[in-house]
Amino acid sequence: MPRRGTFRAGLLQVTRDPGLATRYCADMLRARLVVLLAMVSLSLLPAPSSAQTRPATAGLEGPARLWTAPGGALTLGTHPAAMAWVDGVRVRFLHVGELTGGNLALGTGNGLYAVSGLPYGLGIGFSAERVDGQDVMGRDARFGRLGIGLAWAPGRTFSMGGSLNYLAGGEFGGVTGLNLSFGLRPSRFVEFSLAVHDVLGPLGLTTSTHRVPATFHLAGAVIAGDSGVRMEVGVAQSTDDRLGLRGAVQATIPRFGDVVAQVEVDDLRETGGRTRDVRVTGGFEARLGNHSLGGGVMGRFAPDGSSYYATGEIGGPWAHGLPEPRHVAELAIRDMSARGLVRVVHLLDRALHEREVAGVVLRPRVKLPLAPAALSLPTSS
Repeated sequence: MPRRGTFRAGLLQVTRDPGLATRYCADMLRARLVVLLAMVSLSLLPAPSSAQTRPATAGLEGPARLWTAPGGALTLGTHPAAMAWVDGVRVRFLHVGELTGGNLALGTGNGLYAVSGLPYGLGIGFSAERVDGQDVMGRDARFGRLGIGLAWAPGRTFSMGGSLNYLAGGEFGGVTGLNLSFGLRPSRFVEFSLAVHDVLGPLGLTTSTHRVPATFHLAGAVIAGDSGVRMEVGVAQSTDDRLGLRGAVQATIPRFGDVVAQVEVDDLRETGGRTRDVRVTGGFEARLGNHSLGGGVMGRFAPDGSSYYATGEIGGPWAHGLPEPRHVAELAIRDMSARGLVRVVHLLDRALHEREVAGVVLRPRVKLPLAPAALSLPTSS
């Protein structure tokens, strides 16, 4: 039998499990917590502060994606907290190759990524990458990169997670990086994410003598209802005096898949003699049931800085094994005014994003008035 409890929200009385009631009040606290973390993180950076959209210890340049909702196996390297929202097991293969010239600063190579959502809001991930190529100075940039991650989400509105990366070879050979991220979905129309990459770098705890800057990624996305269109804006700031901005748009095409386009600008202020770097990435992924296959192009404003990528992902939801505690929420409606109805819609939206809520039962506790037109109908003699 479902667990039951009662609380009042204005003129509404809601009876249900504490998993829905407590989170209705806690969502505002979580929103303030994410904003506070962002402000504290940015305040820890030296002035003038800036950053880059690509962390120092990043591996292959990933496909076009959203920071707030990378989806599937891409969550591990972009937004580890989102692994807790992955349903089932997702395994992705990625190949990045040269398109024009051999001076690809981001490196070419191959990567394998696996993410799995587990019961009780847990998520785990693993990645292995082999990066080949040269940096912008023509130096050898070949290295290997391994990563593991863990995430937890109490529901569909808030999540937290982290990952550990180890680099073998290349400029940052021997470096161990720690990444943390937080996700917030206050409604089905808005999403936020805060990711801190290479947290151990400024502390000198990277198990190497390399100086690794930390990078902060803050992004917000707006979802255009049920149209499948997401629009995102993000800012990146790091401890080595670099600033980056990005914008991305994702659209879902019925019976085909997803199309994503993004623009990233690094070294926006061109401090320390650096040159502004602009990258434009566009790609698609055709969906075949629970699987996907696609590719895209990454272009730069340089004659030898473009590349392409080919990727595919397989997997599906878990067969139900270990049961998760779920319940049916009961909403007692005691106010039929405009404000009362708005609160009912808000509570229904909360229930839609709660993993443990299996359904909602509405219980009107007021007498519904008859329409004036019905009262004035003439009677036959």
